[in-house]
Amino acid sequence: MWSKKIFYDRRKTLVFFESFHFDESDTKFIFSKDSLCFQEVIDSFSNAKSIVVVTYSLPTSKNSKDSFLMNSILEATKNEIPVKIITNIPGRFEEYYNKGSKSKSRQKISKYVESFNPKKFGYLLTMYFNFNNHIKIIMTNEIAFVGSANFSEASGNNYESGIISRNPSFLRHLTNKIIPEIEKESLGYYDSIESEILLDNIIALFYVEDYIQRVLTDISQTSFYITGTKYGVGKEFNDCKDSSDELRWKRLIHVSDMLEFFCDHLTDLDSTYFNYDKDLQEFKKFYDETTEFLCTKIANLGLRIEEGKKFDEYEFIMNLVEELEHSSIGYLEDNSSLEIAQNMAYHESQNRMYELRDDLIKLMDFIQEYIDTVSEGREQLGKFVSKYNKLNRRIDNTNLQQE
Repeated sequence: MWSKKIFYDRRKTLVFFESFHFDESDTKFIFSKDSLCFQEVIDSFSNAKSIVVVTYSLPTSKNSKDSFLMNSILEATKNEIPVKIITNIPGRFEEYYNKGSKSKSRQKISKYVESFNPKKFGYLLTMYFNFNNHIKIIMTNEIAFVGSANFSEASGNNYESGIISRNPSFLRHLTNKIIPEIEKESLGYYDSIESEILLDNIIALFYVEDYIQRVLTDISQTSFYITGTKYGVGKEFNDCKDSSDELRWKRLIHVSDMLEFFCDHLTDLDSTYFNYDKDLQEFKKFYDETTEFLCTKIANLGLRIEEGKKFDEYEFIMNLVEELEHSSIGYLEDNSSLEIAQNMAYHESQNRMYELRDDLIKLMDFIQEYIDTVSEGREQLGKFVSKYNKLNRRIDNTNLQQE
């Protein structure tokens, strides 16, 4: 449970207070010295679907003793895991009183901006700067640390404390309430709305690609096993007996439904901001046409598979038993007609499943082609981000003041 209060103090300053009440046991308090109290979260990066870091400061050098977090983040984006960072910039001030301090701050700001350029992270890094932030949160989709520790090697030498939680409600609370509250008061890395929209689409397309790839893996493990590098060569159809037939086939149809949903909702680059960009309009037209074609093919194949799998085994058995019992076969023993009918029904069911093999292989081909198109689309969008690469000019405030 969580509660939220907004009120004014004696100075008429807006005060914001929010609390979360744990009602489950998957949260623990950490108190540490000579060790990193958030190491458990770092260790979970390789299995994460997303990573969020909110902190006062981060190391800017990949070669310093504090570079472990930066290297972990870089490795995560190389493994196509989206990362969001919200950080302050130590050494950046609201006011500067002389040229010397302004020059030093400008150097620190420039180094920070260069270190966290989303391009270095394959555009899977979403970067924000918040100059009123002192919160420390590091989390994935499955685990979160909230506490006092700065995310540096030096914090391991200090007395630090915090909580580590795998509580799904708390993780949702952080993701849906706390992070957006900080984010809306932060500066984005880019000053261009075009770049922000493109980055959002890159992340969205990544989730499309990741989701569908996981579904395909799931299907291959529960429905059929594929070997070799090309469909039609070295393929085996495996009707698994340990998997629900209905669940297995519904999963295939669901893939088609989800592809159509993604095609409708996550390929929207119709923003008026891009109407004047001929290259981007041509790319969008190609991408929309390609995905629409593939989704139509996949949906049609899915319907064929759904139709082809309809086989009422019980009705088949009952009709066959009746036919056998009324036939001229007089030597059939009691219950033998039922046993014969059951065996024939099983083989009929298997034959129907095998007849769908080619359709299944085509379906996998089309879905894989869709994934390839999504992947190529993400790369192409990254090129457009470079084209619209305009750093948010409010990040470096040393140029905004009069000398």
